[in-house]
Amino acid sequence: MFLQITGLMNGYGDNEFGPNDVLTREQLAAILQKTFNLKQQSITTFNDVEKNYWATEAISALQENKIAVGTGDNLFEPKKVVTREQYAQFLYNAMRKLEKPGQPEVMPLGIPRSMVTDDFTFDKSLVDIVPVYSKSISKEAQNLIKEINEKYNLDIKYWETSAVLHLASSKMLKENKDWYGPLSIDEKGGNNFTISFENHKPSIELTKRWITMIYPDLNLDKEIDRLVKNINMEYVFDKGRHKIKMGQTANYKGWYIYIGE
Repeated sequence: MFLQITGLMNGYGDNEFGPNDVLTREQLAAILQKTFNLKQQSITTFNDVEKNYWATEAISALQENKIAVGTGDNLFEPKKVVTREQYAQFLYNAMRKLEKPGQPEVMPLGIPRSMVTDDFTFDKSLVDIVPVYSKSISKEAQNLIKEINEKYNLDIKYWETSAVLHLASSKMLKENKDWYGPLSIDEKGGNNFTISFENHKPSIELTKRWITMIYPDLNLDKEIDRLVKNINMEYVFDKGRHKIKMGQTANYKGWYIYIGE
């Protein structure tokens, strides 16, 4: 078999290949690393991956190159069987490392290529089932990003849409070395989520408008203005049908707003 001859895929020993066996996530990691010659300089941070076993280097390479972002809670689940959707996603992310001109200008999620970072990663299975993520990649959300970029001369783009949704801007990084991105969203089950942002005028405006985009019946403009003026305060209150909690992020470099029902 070609894959075995080229060393891209090994058998089990005793001259057995196991053609009908399932493929695990750690096995796929090894195949992708060899196929695309992925380099790694760091050891994976996934909690369920041992730091010194046969697949450590391959899994580390996938994480470092943003080909795999795990299954949530900082887990990789190396022994878990790879689904067809996960295989397609891993392969797509790996192929982007060899990207050439002339490829489609629209990503699989419907986001224009011009609106994602070079190392953009995604998990379509999560986006499809998490309402706040689906809304956050909609045309309305994309147009909002374009408005903020034009108004403030920025280059905000989608960086990650998987377990967490992250936006990023290279221009903001240059202005503030501690900047991690203008906005991030972490789903908390159902329609509940936490949105985090930084002390930066574009980030604050984007957050205000993003919340109203997700929930047209919810406007937190005044509450956000109060929050950024009182950096050591935490607020818990109800507004309409929504339960709100807001305060400083754990690194004290920005704020978070939890919105629940």
